[in-house]
Amino acid sequence: LLKASADHPEMLIEPMIESEDDDLALRIMKLLEQLATESTVTPLGGLLPRLEGDLRTQLVKVIARFQTDEAKQMLSALVSDTNPEIRRTVIKALSQFDGDIETKELRAQLAHKDFHSRSLEEKKGLLMILAQTERKGAIEFLSEVIGRKRWFESKKREETRACAVLALGQTGCDEVQTTLQQYAQDKSESIRGAARLAMSNLTEKLAAAAAK
Repeated sequence: LLKASADHPEMLIEPMIESEDDDLALRIMKLLEQLATESTVTPLGGLLPRLEGDLRTQLVKVIARFQTDEAKQMLSALVSDTNPEIRRTVIKALSQFDGDIETKELRAQLAHKDFHSRSLEEKKGLLMILAQTERKGAIEFLSEVIGRKRWFESKKREETRACAVLALGQTGCDEVQTTLQQYAQDKSESIRGAARLAMSNLTEKLAAAAAK
């Protein structure tokens, strides 16, 4: 099995699924992490539906190491996963990809009733990917998120709005400077802080673009 798995590491999945020995399954997964290559991303991804719990999470992390179109497609589909750790792993991986990323599911996540209660890392990462992928096309959407202010606003909702403010700077669009200057005077400390950081990031992006 070990000899065959050197060329086809996905073969390790079957004994891992069938094993009732948690220690053995963990050792097989560690071996899989060492042997996986770009060419095995597709067969590994096909086995994801058969895994649960920690093993599924670990396999997602293995796939997330590879910058291939197949990996990007698989990871994009997992943005809506019910496991928060998988979502965070996916968002972190997608932020490292070059080129276009399908943002339909990213936008859909903001409509989920639990989105505001998710971790700061997840919310910020998702909105930053949306901004850097859609650029100018994301400005109206991010502005709508920021504008969803309630009279008695929870800290989590304010946190979401601050993430959207920060993401405006990631668009690299000069036209958001005035908007960010306005948010830098907001009553909310978190909104003000996000706006200042966004302006700093935007300045760097505009300078880098001008230097090309």
